[in-house]
Amino acid sequence: MLHHGALITEFPFHVRGKKENFPKRNRIVAAMCDALIVVESAMKGGSLITADLANGYNKDVYALPGKLSDGMSAGCNALIHKHQAAIISSIDELIFDLGYTDTPKNIKQKAPDLFSTLSDEEQRLIKLLEGGEMTIDNIHYETGIAINRLAFLLLNLEFANLVNVLPGKTYVLCQSNSH
Repeated sequence: MLHHGALITEFPFHVRGKKENFPKRNRIVAAMCDALIVVESAMKGGSLITADLANGYNKDVYALPGKLSDGMSAGCNALIHKHQAAIISSIDELIFDLGYTDTPKNIKQKAPDLFSTLSDEEQRLIKLLEGGEMTIDNIHYETGIAINRLAFLLLNLEFANLVNVLPGKTYVLCQSNSH
């Protein structure tokens, strides 16, 4: 496959591509990939079917966010909003998330005094994550913070380059901030 490619299908050679067969093809794509990246999708479509299948196979799913007014970004934004896909912001971060390299190149160092500007809840989350990576559900269980509030706090920490989100809605401190 590496040198000559492959044709993988459930259908006999003479069957032409038909719209109703695409979800079956998407199942194969979702099963074979290391990670699925949805770049553009309306609220309905094959990309969302494939993302759902990939999540069902416990594959890493990423989505490229877009403008809220863009109908072809609505599917990606919905995947991110529903925590069914992680935001993809750079290829370096994707390579790191998939374990293809030891350190992400695009994670910036933050000055230690940044911690003094964090809210009490954010400082509590940082302290909790010092123990290692945790899923959002486990963080919710440990802190009692409502999921919608927790998602907001974690997103703020992610924007501040203090926390990274990994596949499976798992959060970890950025390497430059862990002890």
